Amino acid sequence: MKWQLLKISYNKAIQCSLRVMPISKCCGSFNSMKSPKFSDIIVQAIVACYIFLFLTTAIDKLRHSSIFIYSVSQVPFLKSYAHFLSGFLPGIEIGIVILLIIPLTRKFGLILSTGLMAVFSVYLIVMLLTMENLPCSCGGIIQFLSWPLHLLVNGTLMLAGIYSLHLSKKIIAINRDSRIPV
Repeated sequence: MKWQLLKISYNKAIQCSLRVMPISKCCGSFNSMKSPKFSDIIVQAIVACYIFLFLTTAIDKLRHSSIFIYSVSQVPFLKSYAHFLSGFLPGIEIGIVILLIIPLTRKFGLILSTGLMAVFSVYLIVMLLTMENLPCSCGGIIQFLSWPLHLLVNGTLMLAGIYSLHLSKKIIAINRDSRIPV
Protein backbone atom coordinates (compact mmCIF):
# COMPACT_ATOMS: atom_id res chain seq x y z
CA MET A 1 0.00 0.00 0.00
CA LYS A 2 2.82 2.39 0.93
CA TRP A 3 4.69 1.63 -2.28
CA GLN A 4 1.59 2.22 -4.37
CA LEU A 5 1.11 5.68 -2.82
CA LEU A 6 4.77 6.46 -3.32
CA LYS A 7 4.55 5.29 -6.93
CA ILE A 8 1.46 7.46 -7.52
CA SER A 9 3.20 10.50 -5.99
CA TYR A 10 6.32 9.81 -8.05
CA ASN A 11 4.26 9.46 -11.25
CA LYS A 12 2.41 12.67 -10.42
CA ALA A 13 5.71 14.51 -9.93
CA ILE A 14 7.04 13.18 -13.25
CA GLN A 15 3.88 14.22 -15.09
CA CYS A 16 4.02 17.64 -13.49
CA SER A 17 7.66 18.13 -14.40
CA LEU A 18 6.91 17.11 -17.98
CA ARG A 19 3.88 19.47 -17.94
CA VAL A 20 1.52 16.64 -18.85
CA MET A 21 -0.69 17.63 -15.89
CA PRO A 22 -1.75 21.16 -15.05
CA ILE A 23 0.12 22.68 -12.12
CA SER A 24 -3.06 23.09 -10.08
CA LYS A 25 -3.58 19.31 -10.06
CA CYS A 26 -0.04 18.24 -9.29
CA CYS A 27 0.66 20.97 -6.74
CA GLY A 28 -2.76 21.20 -5.17
CA SER A 29 -1.39 20.87 -1.67
CA PHE A 30 0.58 24.08 -2.10
CA ASN A 31 -2.37 25.95 -3.56
CA SER A 32 -4.73 24.76 -0.82
CA MET A 33 -3.04 26.94 1.78
CA LYS A 34 -5.41 29.87 2.13
CA SER A 35 -4.60 33.31 3.36
CA PRO A 36 -6.59 34.41 6.40
CA LYS A 37 -9.99 35.94 5.75
CA PHE A 38 -10.66 39.56 6.54
CA SER A 39 -13.00 38.57 9.40
CA ASP A 40 -10.21 36.46 10.95
CA ILE A 41 -7.87 39.45 10.80
CA ILE A 42 -10.49 41.69 12.45
CA VAL A 43 -11.03 39.20 15.29
CA GLN A 44 -7.27 38.83 15.79
CA ALA A 45 -6.81 42.62 15.88
CA ILE A 46 -9.55 43.02 18.51
CA VAL A 47 -8.04 40.18 20.56
CA ALA A 48 -4.63 41.87 20.31
CA CYS A 49 -6.14 45.16 21.54
CA TYR A 50 -7.72 43.42 24.51
CA ILE A 51 -4.47 41.60 25.33
CA PHE A 52 -2.46 44.82 25.18
CA LEU A 53 -5.00 46.79 27.22
CA PHE A 54 -5.56 44.23 29.96
CA LEU A 55 -1.90 43.28 30.27
CA THR A 56 -0.62 46.85 30.53
CA THR A 57 -3.30 47.92 33.01
CA ALA A 58 -2.87 44.78 35.15
CA ILE A 59 0.90 45.24 35.32
CA ASP A 60 0.49 48.91 36.17
CA LYS A 61 -2.05 48.12 38.92
CA LEU A 62 0.31 45.54 40.40
CA ARG A 63 3.38 47.78 40.18
CA HIS A 64 1.59 50.74 41.73
CA SER A 65 -0.76 48.89 44.06
CA SER A 66 -0.68 51.59 46.76
CA ILE A 67 -1.89 54.20 44.24
CA PHE A 68 -4.55 51.78 43.01
CA ILE A 69 -5.76 51.10 46.56
CA TYR A 70 -5.85 54.82 47.33
CA SER A 71 -7.83 55.60 44.14
CA VAL A 72 -10.35 52.83 44.75
CA SER A 73 -10.76 53.84 48.40
CA GLN A 74 -11.88 57.30 47.22
CA VAL A 75 -15.04 55.74 45.79
CA PRO A 76 -17.58 55.44 48.64
CA PHE A 77 -19.19 52.17 47.53
CA LEU A 78 -15.80 50.49 46.87
CA LYS A 79 -13.90 51.77 49.90
CA SER A 80 -14.21 48.56 51.91
CA TYR A 81 -13.16 46.42 48.92
CA ALA A 82 -10.04 48.40 47.94
CA HIS A 83 -7.46 45.88 49.22
CA PHE A 84 -9.36 42.93 47.75
CA LEU A 85 -9.71 44.63 44.36
CA SER A 86 -6.00 45.50 44.27
CA GLY A 87 -5.16 41.84 43.77
CA PHE A 88 -8.40 40.49 42.33
CA LEU A 89 -8.84 42.86 39.39
CA PRO A 90 -5.30 42.51 37.98
CA GLY A 91 -5.61 38.73 38.47
CA ILE A 92 -8.84 38.68 36.46
CA GLU A 93 -7.26 40.80 33.72
CA ILE A 94 -4.20 38.53 33.49
CA GLY A 95 -6.45 35.46 33.48
CA ILE A 96 -8.43 36.91 30.58
CA VAL A 97 -5.18 37.63 28.71
CA ILE A 98 -4.16 33.98 29.12
CA LEU A 99 -7.56 32.86 27.81
CA LEU A 100 -7.20 35.19 24.81
CA ILE A 101 -3.73 33.89 23.97
CA ILE A 102 -4.73 30.20 23.90
CA PRO A 103 -6.64 29.49 20.64
CA LEU A 104 -8.88 26.88 22.25
CA THR A 105 -10.12 29.31 24.94
CA ARG A 106 -10.05 32.50 22.85
CA LYS A 107 -13.83 32.71 22.40
CA PHE A 108 -14.41 32.35 26.15
CA GLY A 109 -11.74 35.02 26.69
CA LEU A 110 -13.56 37.30 24.24
CA ILE A 111 -16.81 36.78 26.13
CA LEU A 112 -15.13 37.61 29.45
CA SER A 113 -13.26 40.63 28.08
CA THR A 114 -16.40 42.06 26.52
CA GLY A 115 -18.26 41.48 29.79
CA LEU A 116 -15.49 43.12 31.80
CA MET A 117 -15.53 46.13 29.48
CA ALA A 118 -19.31 46.34 30.00
CA VAL A 119 -18.79 46.31 33.79
CA PHE A 120 -16.09 48.98 33.50
CA SER A 121 -18.39 51.10 31.30
CA VAL A 122 -21.26 50.87 33.79
CA TYR A 123 -18.82 51.78 36.58
CA LEU A 124 -17.67 54.82 34.59
CA ILE A 125 -21.24 55.96 33.96
CA VAL A 126 -22.08 55.64 37.67
CA MET A 127 -18.91 57.56 38.56
CA LEU A 128 -19.69 60.33 36.08
CA LEU A 129 -23.25 60.68 37.37
CA THR A 130 -22.58 60.51 41.12
CA MET A 131 -19.14 61.92 41.91
CA GLU A 132 -17.54 65.32 41.53
CA ASN A 133 -13.89 64.40 42.07
CA LEU A 134 -13.26 61.38 39.91
CA PRO A 135 -10.24 59.26 40.87
CA CYS A 136 -8.87 57.08 38.08
CA SER A 137 -7.55 53.70 39.12
CA CYS A 138 -7.30 52.18 35.66
CA GLY A 139 -3.56 52.11 35.13
CA GLY A 140 -1.65 51.91 31.88
CA ILE A 141 -2.38 54.29 29.03
CA ILE A 142 -6.05 54.59 29.98
CA GLN A 143 -5.30 56.61 33.12
CA PHE A 144 -4.19 59.59 31.01
CA LEU A 145 -7.52 59.93 29.19
CA SER A 146 -10.28 62.35 30.14
CA TRP A 147 -13.40 60.75 31.60
CA PRO A 148 -15.61 61.21 28.52
CA LEU A 149 -12.84 59.88 26.28
CA HIS A 150 -12.31 57.03 28.73
CA LEU A 151 -15.99 56.12 28.43
CA LEU A 152 -15.77 56.35 24.64
CA VAL A 153 -12.77 53.99 24.55
CA ASN A 154 -14.52 51.51 26.85
CA GLY A 155 -17.71 51.63 24.80
CA THR A 156 -15.79 51.20 21.55
CA LEU A 157 -13.87 48.22 22.91
CA MET A 158 -17.08 46.69 24.23
CA LEU A 159 -18.77 47.06 20.81
CA ALA A 160 -15.64 45.70 19.11
CA GLY A 161 -15.77 42.69 21.42
CA ILE A 162 -19.43 42.08 20.58
CA TYR A 163 -18.61 42.39 16.87
CA SER A 164 -15.69 39.97 17.16
CA LEU A 165 -17.94 37.47 18.96
CA HIS A 166 -20.39 37.81 16.08
CA LEU A 167 -17.61 37.24 13.55
CA SER A 168 -16.14 34.32 15.48
CA LYS A 169 -19.59 32.69 15.61
CA LYS A 170 -19.66 32.78 11.81
CA ILE A 171 -16.10 31.44 11.62
CA ILE A 172 -16.92 28.55 13.93
CA ALA A 173 -20.04 27.73 11.93
CA ILE A 174 -17.99 27.59 8.72
CA ASN A 175 -15.07 25.60 10.20
CA ARG A 176 -17.13 23.11 12.22
CA ASP A 177 -16.11 20.12 10.06
CA SER A 178 -12.41 20.93 10.06
CA ARG A 179 -12.02 20.43 13.85
CA ILE A 180 -9.43 23.20 13.85
CA PRO A 181 -9.94 25.55 16.81
CA VAL A 182 -10.61 29.11 15.80
